[in-house]
Amino acid sequence: MPKRENEASFSGKGGADFSTQTLTLQSATAQACGLNLAGSLGGTQILGANYSLGGHVRCLDGDPKRVLSALDIGPLKPADRRALARLTGEADLALGAKGVQLTNINAQVDDTSVSGSYAVNDFDAPRQTFALKAGQLDLDRYLEAPDPAPRGSGRAEQRPAPEPLPVETIRDLALDGSVSFRSFKLKGLTMRRLRASLSARNGTLSIKPLAADFYGGELSGEVLAQAVQRDMRLRLSLAAKGFQAGGFMLGWAGKEYVTGRTDLFMDLEGTGATDTDVLRTLEGMAGFKIVDGSYALSGAGEAPPPRRSVPPGATPQATAPRRVGTPFWQASAKLAAQGGLFQSKDFRLEGPDNVVTGRGSFSVAEDSINLNLTANMPGVPDVPIRVFGRLKDPEMNIRAGMLINNTLKEILGIPLKPIKFFKDLLF
Repeated sequence: MPKRENEASFSGKGGADFSTQTLTLQSATAQACGLNLAGSLGGTQILGANYSLGGHVRCLDGDPKRVLSALDIGPLKPADRRALARLTGEADLALGAKGVQLTNINAQVDDTSVSGSYAVNDFDAPRQTFALKAGQLDLDRYLEAPDPAPRGSGRAEQRPAPEPLPVETIRDLALDGSVSFRSFKLKGLTMRRLRASLSARNGTLSIKPLAADFYGGELSGEVLAQAVQRDMRLRLSLAAKGFQAGGFMLGWAGKEYVTGRTDLFMDLEGTGATDTDVLRTLEGMAGFKIVDGSYALSGAGEAPPPRRSVPPGATPQATAPRRVGTPFWQASAKLAAQGGLFQSKDFRLEGPDNVVTGRGSFSVAEDSINLNLTANMPGVPDVPIRVFGRLKDPEMNIRAGMLINNTLKEILGIPLKPIKFFKDLLF
């Protein structure tokens, strides 16, 4: 029994023939490790080293938290107290001295349905294989809830503590399989019809290929994790094409800061023992392009202003969602990451009455930002705008008179007070 379990019970009805080493159980029940099982079993070579048992088993009722505890996983503190409440299902079982296989799985964990097959091959050097299909899974329910931010303390907001990465787990992991979800939610973002193939051996875990429907567009790419001594090397290569930024922002940041049809790509790699270490060592490229969109640095969700004229040769999206804030025709930038610092030299935003260009850098790990923008508007001299300070709570400096400031606020939708955009967006 696992060290956290000290009791199990079993009952059955059937017969055994010891001369032929066969077993037949027309009905059997077992209770252990938070599982209440029932089924029928048959076995051969039951007294030998090459024994085998097979049949159909049903989990009438199960406690997922207790099962995970028996497997020495936890203790878990999911954000939703109703998560990991119940497990039911059935499957065909084949158990032998070398491994175990579950086929024709039809199970339910909380409100997520699961079907397919799962096996552990070679108990001496376990390797998992699986092909599983699931319904909707809100993974945010199962993650630990973040500590609430202190109120009224008057102290500067503390940075989150670095989270250790599962280096030893990846080093010992051995598996091959595929998974698919009708709907998968993580960090507020929802992917539909998510499909992925997983493989782990010799300290390397790869999720390749990965594909999903993503806010009206398509997401594809791969993830690679490699255990290196005491650190982990992570590589994230993703491309999202033709998705709607409004829904994406609503799920990620809780507000429609930006809308429009969007292409986004990233190819980033970092190494470290914690998530903060990885952020500080990121290298690679990223970029985005948004067309027929809008942005709102403050007051997201308010009614949009009247739509301005469309430039010659351009046509708005016939099915585009409503805009919020200040409209633009196109916005784009390419980012180069080195030592955790993201730099851009070609940011460009084109709107009905303005063109904004700029360059600068920011660091998620160091909570810093330094951007220099130039706003070009008809009838107004070019206006330099500097965004600097903490990435979570940046400051904005516009050296211009009251008339130009008011023009910037009216045309560009820039608030005169420090903006909170990046804080809500990235944290």
